[in-house]
This record gives sequence, C-alpha cells and structure tokens, in this order.
Amino acid sequence: MNFDPKKRVFALAFTSLWLLILIVAVVDGYFIIINRQIMFRTELNPVGQYLLTLDHGNVRCFFVTKCCGTIAASSVLLVLYWTRRRIGFAVTLGVALFQLGLLRFLLFGP
Repeated sequence: MNFDPKKRVFALAFTSLWLLILIVAVVDGYFIIINRQIMFRTELNPVGQYLLTLDHGNVRCFFVTKCCGTIAASSVLLVLYWTRRRIGFAVTLGVALFQLGLLRFLLFGP
C-alpha cells in the first residue's frame, strides 16, 4: 500500500474542517434548545424568524429545518471532496471559516 504523506495531511485537514462545521452546528442546535423560550424574540435571521412564526414561536420546525440543512450541506461537502478534491477542500474551508464566525457570535454576541 502506498500512503502519500501529502494526501494523508490533506485528508486529515479536510476531515478536521468538516467535523468543525458539524460541531458548530451541534452547538448552535444546543443553544436553540436551551433558549427555546426566548428564540422568537432573539432570532436575527429572517428565515429563522419566518420558521418560528410558522410554528407559532415553537422551535420544532426551526430546529428540524436547521438539522436537515446541516445534513444536506455536510453531505454535499463530502461528495464534492470525493469527486473534486481541491474544490471540495476550498469550499469546506470557506464554510468552516463562516462557522467559526457563527461560533464567535454565539459565544460572545455581536
């Protein structure tokens, strides 16, 4: 078996970024659940506000939509990486940087 060190490092970096995206999504979901009583007043995203309004302030629809979106996005990133390695890595890096910004916002506010 031929294990190219560059490919292994590249694969490890992709996997780390991909897992970071999922971890931030889990933290975001956790915050939705623990703050469900005030989400209707504090959600800043217009799509999130619409989903909360759709379910009369309940977070079920909002939470399920976020989970489905996370599963879809992470699946697309995997397929993109498997088929177009460099493009998949670049897109995953961009999403991971965005997720780091989201995590900073969730933990420390605006």
